[in-house]
Amino acid sequence: MGVSRAAAQDPRPTGSSFRAGVDVISVDVQVIDSDGQPVAGLAPDAFEVTVDGRRRRVLSADFVDTRSSAVPAPAADSPVAVSSSVTTAGEAGTTSGSESLAPRRVYVLAVDRSRLDEFTARPILAAVSDFLAQLRSQDEVGVFTYPTGPTLDPTTDRDAVVRVLQTIQAVRELPPPGEFAMSPSNVVEISRRPESALAMNVILTFCATASDQQCPDRVRAQATSEVLFYEGVASAGSATLRALMAALGDVADRKTVVIISGGVVTADIVGARPEGAALFRELGRVAAQSNVTVYALFVDQSWQRQMAAELGRPPVAPDPVRERELTGRVLDQLTDAAGGTVLRISSGDGRPAFDRVLRETSAYYLLGVESTDDDRDGRLRELRVRVRDRRVSVRGRSWLGGPRSATPAPVAASAPRPEEAPPVLPPATPEIRRLAEAFDRDDRAAIVQAFAPSEASRLLRAFREHESPWPASPRRTAAFALDLAMVGVRIDSVYVKEEALRVLGEYLVRVRGESSDDAFECTWLWTASAGTAGLFAPELGTLVAERAAERCPTDASLRLARAVARDQQLMLFQRQGTSSSAATDALSDLEQQVLEAYEAAAELPAARFEARIRAAQLLFRAGRYEDGLTSLDAAGAQPDDHVLRYYASLVRGQLLYALGRFDESAAACRAALDAWPGAQSARVALVSALIGRGRLDEATTIAGNVLSAPPTPDPWWVYFLGDYRAYDDIRSRLGQVAR
Repeated sequence: MGVSRAAAQDPRPTGSSFRAGVDVISVDVQVIDSDGQPVAGLAPDAFEVTVDGRRRRVLSADFVDTRSSAVPAPAADSPVAVSSSVTTAGEAGTTSGSESLAPRRVYVLAVDRSRLDEFTARPILAAVSDFLAQLRSQDEVGVFTYPTGPTLDPTTDRDAVVRVLQTIQAVRELPPPGEFAMSPSNVVEISRRPESALAMNVILTFCATASDQQCPDRVRAQATSEVLFYEGVASAGSATLRALMAALGDVADRKTVVIISGGVVTADIVGARPEGAALFRELGRVAAQSNVTVYALFVDQSWQRQMAAELGRPPVAPDPVRERELTGRVLDQLTDAAGGTVLRISSGDGRPAFDRVLRETSAYYLLGVESTDDDRDGRLRELRVRVRDRRVSVRGRSWLGGPRSATPAPVAASAPRPEEAPPVLPPATPEIRRLAEAFDRDDRAAIVQAFAPSEASRLLRAFREHESPWPASPRRTAAFALDLAMVGVRIDSVYVKEEALRVLGEYLVRVRGESSDDAFECTWLWTASAGTAGLFAPELGTLVAERAAERCPTDASLRLARAVARDQQLMLFQRQGTSSSAATDALSDLEQQVLEAYEAAAELPAARFEARIRAAQLLFRAGRYEDGLTSLDAAGAQPDDHVLRYYASLVRGQLLYALGRFDESAAACRAALDAWPGAQSARVALVSALIGRGRLDEATTIAGNVLSAPPTPDPWWVYFLGDYRAYDDIRSRLGQVAR
């Protein structure tokens, strides 16, 4: 969003009432009564200003009133008398009846399309028309849709604003549909201490009707997946808003960002997840540094989640008040730091909230605060402005300093606008540019080498906090981000993994196309699914794969990837000693779910053969050998892919051996070796079949060959990692699509 400009063209307060010969910092604050009406008539000694906890003298207090006749007058019973004077220049009390001389205001409507549903968002966006009608002709309004979507630079063209708002499609992001209807508070309580009494109470409530002992593990796994999802949403939202706030730092006019959002879920318990509060606190610092006032219209949609039909049944013991706080608390932190407030919209079109924003921002005080030499060092300092009268409220940013705000009195109105806007974020670091060059030449080894454990966290943060190496190419950036994330999550460091997961989660949201089955989005999700499958981390793999299957429902590879991710989860539970149905005739709940996922994948012709193989292998592990053979027989004609032919023959050999049909098992193992000569798994399986048949001499010969032959790559070693076996090819395809 190219909103940068150095100063306004029309007149604005120049701070000429500041004492001559004394260095001052200009601090603007709003003082309002309980109805949101600006309170005027306050002298400098009515204000108490502290910087890093130390009192500073307030040398002047100019009341700047931007209201026109279109804005209602303050209430007569305001606790402090409201003066009609408007300071535009010179001494306080100078008035002007010309609207053209009043300071221009810039409003940016930041619409969080990822946290709003279309039904709720449409009337709210339509209500903006009334808000626009109350502005003065010189006021500008921009639109910023995040994490992706249409934008409009601030303009006086009201019709253009309305047209852009009409094109925004709200696509409320929710965690991929899971087995359990978890509320945000459930996720927080389980994530903090999964084995605690509180968490177990929640878990056991979910598992009250479950028929197997794997249910608690499935609850924990889903909670972990939802944590990663919410953290990704928080990362995507904060990153894109950070770019907006940084860009607005170069606008000298009075600017207010109005966020319209359904909120972001973050934990309210120390040590719990999802995390994200720190990201929004930092965002508040960036907004304060850019002297941006931030209001948030929090669209409370918690009741919709509780009643959503797709959840099957309501969350466990939801507390409506806490659910709202979990979702809206980051907006409170952001607006508190940036001098605004949160206005909740529980129903309707939000017109009262827009009216409140307009009232509160229609006038402000420009304070001249005594400066010290330290104020020029560029460091952010904690700022607090208070008024002694407790009947009024002060809206002001909580931070002071940095290259944007630690300046003397405001810039003169005659300062020219720059011909080119400076970058929104700091340019990519040299290290990131070198990694980008390696990405361009498809040199993944160079990226891996650069990610030394001691440097990886810093590199990932540098990528997130700086401009992309290709600012005009979001697809290329998203593909690069995935490469960095996939390298980072493989490093044995908790801190590196957390940074890598922030990158992955952020771009999981940011790559969303305008419609399902978007070619780039589906290829990105396929690459991410293959990469996470190779980690054998089911909580992460399930999140990515479920998202991929939801966004690309006709993609056979992604539907199969979802089943593989669920199968990995099943295998992980079985490795941990959770009971299995292998010795019984009945499938466990999770085994049945995985089998159904394979059946769903088999509905698509492109995935049918592999889905049937994997279903058969699952049935083999569950002790359902005849059913496994039936699944294989339904797979259809052998494909050209010799790896899949190898898998099919080897799984058939496993099933036949378990049934005691040793001759047929040996034949199947030989077929596997025809598909992949020298594969160790097939030769070992053949030896077992021959021993079972009593052909010890032949078995001994083959066993000797296995021991003496040089190792041969065996596809079975990566069978349980799904498409990871083709990860390099898939990744290269993504690179081509991105360019």
